[in-house]
Amino acid sequence: MRMLEIVLIALSILAFVFKLNGIPGGNVLLYFALSSLAFLHFGLGFALFSGVRLRELIKKGRKSIKVRPYVVLMQFGLGVLHVGLLLTLMFWPNARNQLKIGLVLSLAALVWVGMVSFKQFHRVAKLNLVRLVVFLTLSLSLALTSDDQLVDMYYGHDPEYAEIIKAQIKDSNNPMHFERMDSLQRARGMQP
Repeated sequence: MRMLEIVLIALSILAFVFKLNGIPGGNVLLYFALSSLAFLHFGLGFALFSGVRLRELIKKGRKSIKVRPYVVLMQFGLGVLHVGLLLTLMFWPNARNQLKIGLVLSLAALVWVGMVSFKQFHRVAKLNLVRLVVFLTLSLSLALTSDDQLVDMYYGHDPEYAEIIKAQIKDSNNPMHFERMDSLQRARGMQP
């Protein structure tokens, strides 16, 4: 399962690079990678964060795994964090709130795992600590980046289109922004 997590993280980074460079399929790949990562952490996080391999999980079953309380907090916090990352990178409504909730839960898990790993020199707790630090660093950098800066990163080569996207983000209930965006896409031969 660790290898699956690494592959999904690599796909997420690749999808973000695709999206930044305007390569078709970046949004779809980003959606697939981050939602799969969230599903992995929500659904199988109890085994992944406890150091149990998938083969052991299938043989012994879930009931044989001793799940520590900080693992449940990590499982939920990282799942919410990945959904918040996905929503923020796709400019969906209320994305920042989801990202903030995920950051708070993950920071609480980081403090708890930090205390556990200093009390006990447990290898799995130290791996969880590293995992949390990496995800929180990436997420915090995204949380500190404004939507306008993200739009400029994505669409800096087309300032007119970037301004429409910024206006649409600020007033997502106004259908006029969608019409302007569609007409500009059609006029330039862009994919809708």
